[in-house]
Amino acid sequence: MIRCNKLVQGLLAAGLATALSSGAFASITVKDGVGGTLASGVTEFDENSAGSGVIIGGGPGTPPVVGQIQDLLYQSNVVGFTGSSSSGLNNSFASGGYELTLVAHLQLKVTSVNMLGGGAFVATFSAVAGNAGLYFDNTAQGGMKSDTASGNGFDDGRLIGMFNVLPGGVSAFYSPNPGTGIGTAAFDFQTVGMVDSNYLSSTTGAITGINFTSNQSLPPGTSLATSFHNNTPNNWSDLYPTYVVGQNDVLLKVDGSNTFTTAVPEPSTYSLLLAGIGALGFLARRRRAD
Repeated sequence: MIRCNKLVQGLLAAGLATALSSGAFASITVKDGVGGTLASGVTEFDENSAGSGVIIGGGPGTPPVVGQIQDLLYQSNVVGFTGSSSSGLNNSFASGGYELTLVAHLQLKVTSVNMLGGGAFVATFSAVAGNAGLYFDNTAQGGMKSDTASGNGFDDGRLIGMFNVLPGGVSAFYSPNPGTGIGTAAFDFQTVGMVDSNYLSSTTGAITGINFTSNQSLPPGTSLATSFHNNTPNNWSDLYPTYVVGQNDVLLKVDGSNTFTTAVPEPSTYSLLLAGIGALGFLARRRRAD
């Protein structure tokens, strides 16, 4: 009987562990924090094509070095939803509008550099640390609308989700000439604590992660931010200190998007859980028979 109980415990533990670690793409409902729904059936957040990134001390026109750790700051506002729409998104706060913004601080390790001649190079990067914050702002939160040029208004709303980067991911950048280039990035984050369900929820379970993908370009064009994370939130501590862009930094135009994941068991997980539950039922019947 002891062996059977251990077997059941193992089946249940395996099933639950897999359930907690499994992720499924989520359909999101965006709310106003006081019971109103702003958008539903959202499958993706489309961020501003004029989103901004800065590589601190990247040295404009200087190829990265393998093993080097680079700090990347990012900020952008959401401009649309895939699968749904909301007339109030990015409207004037005074007229009842609201905004969602994403800010991040990532540490990227240079994993390879391929010099192509004439100063051209291709470099790849992997995330080693960092986090991202998702903010909601409107009149009730007391912040200001985000502004790319000044860097104001991206982290002064209500923090509704905090995420830690999962080490790894991939980022690549091709620079045909000094001071120019294009790149892509894809990183996954996991929640720190809970996403505020008064502002963001899913019918498939608690939100456990956010996926970030982007295209990058240099020169930055319309993303000439002079500072990053340039405000103090009204409702939270300042998790992202203000950073003023310096001459030795590299500004990037970053066009990003986000999807979300929830902890939903996969079919194999259900099999493990059902096996454990079935074994418990068998043991209960044996006890009654005895």
